[in-house]
Amino acid sequence: VAPTAVKDRPAQRAKYTVKHSLSALICRQGSRFMGSLAALFLIQASLADVARAETTAVTLDIVVDPSLRVLRGTAKIRIVNTSVKNLNSAHLWLFPQRLTSRPKGLTEVEEEWMFPAGFSPGSMKILRVRDTSGQDLKVNYPEPTLAKVELKKGHPVGEVLELQVSFETIVPERYGPFGRAGDQTTLDGGFFPRPPPLQQDGYQDHAPPDRLSYSLRLRTSEEGVHAVVNGELKKLAGEAHWDGMEVAERVSLTLLKRFYVTRLRQS
Repeated sequence: VAPTAVKDRPAQRAKYTVKHSLSALICRQGSRFMGSLAALFLIQASLADVARAETTAVTLDIVVDPSLRVLRGTAKIRIVNTSVKNLNSAHLWLFPQRLTSRPKGLTEVEEEWMFPAGFSPGSMKILRVRDTSGQDLKVNYPEPTLAKVELKKGHPVGEVLELQVSFETIVPERYGPFGRAGDQTTLDGGFFPRPPPLQQDGYQDHAPPDRLSYSLRLRTSEEGVHAVVNGELKKLAGEAHWDGMEVAERVSLTLLKRFYVTRLRQS
């Protein structure tokens, strides 16, 4: 063995020891990191399952009139009482009731910009509310856009309440995010009765909408109608379904009789 090799052998052993010690450390730390990452994913998945279980869920079955201005259907609503008190009523928003009257201060010029053929009202009616036993429930209207469903047995903390709500929505002839203009009806949320958010002290009637899970079945006798629900386009060949209980803050629906699709390339 050459003298230089003998001389450098301890240094080589030291480099080898350091190198493999670092490798072992990295492997151990990597294993711990991957284990922690897997645990984090499991925690996130569990939290997502819990959040989904506590999220208000709505199953919609709606018939669209050939005019694309009248929607009649049922909303099966599932609400978990996440407040700290028992509830004697369930609250429902009725957004189209905001559109029953001509806007105050609207000039003739502004009216032409908002309504294709003069003022056109919108509305929503609650036709019937039943609980899981099939009993009809009384509905009060403390505000034009709010319905309170009186519960026969109350809604205990942490328990699930299920309601079946029959309703009718009249869509105004109106430009903008809620109305029909020409061959297109745009309903950017609010076309079915939905509960306000629930917090510790009960329903927040004047708060922004919370997330909800939804599934939707649309039917119509009109031919050639397409529907876009939260960005997903389908043809209503008699009926169409949006299943899977998607989660969103609002459910947007666009109905189209004639349209074309353009695709833009990314530059």
